[in-house]
Amino acid sequence: MALLTTFNTIVLNCVNSANDYPRGYQLTVSADGINLSAPVATGTGTSGVTTITCAPQVARYIRVTQTGSVSGTYWSIDEFNVFGTVPTVPAN
Repeated sequence: MALLTTFNTIVLNCVNSANDYPRGYQLTVSADGINLSAPVATGTGTSGVTTITCAPQVARYIRVTQTGSVSGTYWSIDEFNVFGTVPTVPAN
């Protein structure tokens, strides 16, 4: 059985190559590694650290696809950090 995790924030860190941030990105998720969701977030990076937020997602696999580019630059990620939501305790 796949281990599913709930998350709502991804932080892409490329500060060691500060110009390599994503000029455009699309975030999709999957529980099984085969069937991907529709995009749950899209956007553009502007610096060495790109923070992507979305509604809480339950998934095992996360895919970030670069959708933009600038001639003469690359895209690299030094760290890919995933942050979850704080679980709530039921009232009863």
